Amino acid sequence: MNQYNFNRKYIGFTIGLLLIVISLTGCTSSKSNNSENIKTFQVGTFPLKIAADSFGNVWVLNSNSSTITKLDASQGVIGTYPVDKTPSNMAVDAQGNVWVSTTYAVPGIVDKLSSSGTKIGAYPAGVAPVGIAIDASGNVWIVNATDSLTELSSTGSLLGTYTVGQTPVDVVIDAKGNVWVSNESDNTVSELSPTGTTIGTYSVGITPTAIAIDHQGNIWVANYGDNTVTEINASGVTSGKYSVITGPNHISIDPSGNVWVEGDGVTKIDADGIIAGTFNIGTDLCDMAIDFSGTIWVVDDSNTEVNPYGKVYAINAQGSITKSFYVGVAPSGIAIDIYGNVWVINTVSNTVTEITGAAKGPQYFPYTGSQYYGGGNW
Repeated sequence: MNQYNFNRKYIGFTIGLLLIVISLTGCTSSKSNNSENIKTFQVGTFPLKIAADSFGNVWVLNSNSSTITKLDASQGVIGTYPVDKTPSNMAVDAQGNVWVSTTYAVPGIVDKLSSSGTKIGAYPAGVAPVGIAIDASGNVWIVNATDSLTELSSTGSLLGTYTVGQTPVDVVIDAKGNVWVSNESDNTVSELSPTGTTIGTYSVGITPTAIAIDHQGNIWVANYGDNTVTEINASGVTSGKYSVITGPNHISIDPSGNVWVEGDGVTKIDADGIIAGTFNIGTDLCDMAIDFSGTIWVVDDSNTEVNPYGKVYAINAQGSITKSFYVGVAPSGIAIDIYGNVWVINTVSNTVTEITGAAKGPQYFPYTGSQYYGGGNW
């Protein structure tokens, strides 16, 4: 889904519609067409981001209520904890601490919560911090609307502020510790060293958003504005540009090195850089994740007045739907925990749906590192 229009789309939902799904809270849903156990839990207001940590917990950022909710598969909701106003993103470090970027204050604030939800500190970042990632040393990197990148130590000390391109939106960190930032307004990607020195600025397609890194360290960038994906190799050379599904928003890499791009459907680019197929799945896709079996999990926000529920689809390597599940109203994000449970945030119904044991967990990434204990930035 175009994230610019997400809030506007749901202003017209009625209170009665919300009550339909809220009534499912904590109960097994009858909306599934599969045998897996499905539960839906009430969280804070307008949940927007979700992340699974390395200890079996799942964390949900609730934008309108300025809270973070912690859940696990056995207990459901463990607790809900306050953060500063207007949280926009989060990442979880190797110790299970949660870092939350918030945009209300000027400069913006990054909150740190312990693994038990206790607020450890609030640290100034740039203006309107958005994307956030954590490197292997525990340093926190935050992209800001003022065309800058802020680096904090694991204890919240300011390590540096660095210039990037115009309107940065996503940040990822590669195996060498280099930091990659997509710059939406000037159609570039910035690469910085672990110390914040600019290594290069690379032209990509129009309106770059999400970034992913594959097994060889190649960078894959979704260009929302011209329906393409740009590949940049580890040396900073553009090695390919591919036409994909309309409105590409998210990129994931599977265990075989294939690149999956989600937009108004799903495009698969194989490990040799060949378009292996474009699959028309759902009508309003919002997020995706891949498990260790190579199954692609896609969130679909399709809904009608008769059936307001969104869906989650499981797709195999050939692009065929193998399972589908109804979830809540306006599903917008997905995470897979270490036990293979699939978790989906439902933004308009203020709920989280758990599909127990549906996947082979944890969520797959081409290589591990504490920067990947997050739910994604874009």
